[in-house]
Amino acid sequence: MKVLFFGRPADVLGRSREINLPDDATIGGVRRALAEADPAAAVLLEPSIRASVDRQITDDLTVVTNSSEVAFFSTFSGG
Repeated sequence: MKVLFFGRPADVLGRSREINLPDDATIGGVRRALAEADPAAAVLLEPSIRASVDRQITDDLTVVTNSSEVAFFSTFSGG
């Protein structure tokens, strides 16, 4: 699965990473797997970092597959 990063996560981790997941993986599991593989990815564990699956904002309990589009991003402000 290709995981995309935007905002602060992209500043720390680059634009994307590849990860292989079990069939019952969740967004929370993706966060933890990335953080275990790379200490810099601990940024994904911060409460301000949001996630989306297939372009829909979601929570950590959402199940994902290797064909899902997963993205992590910091909250944005602006006008």
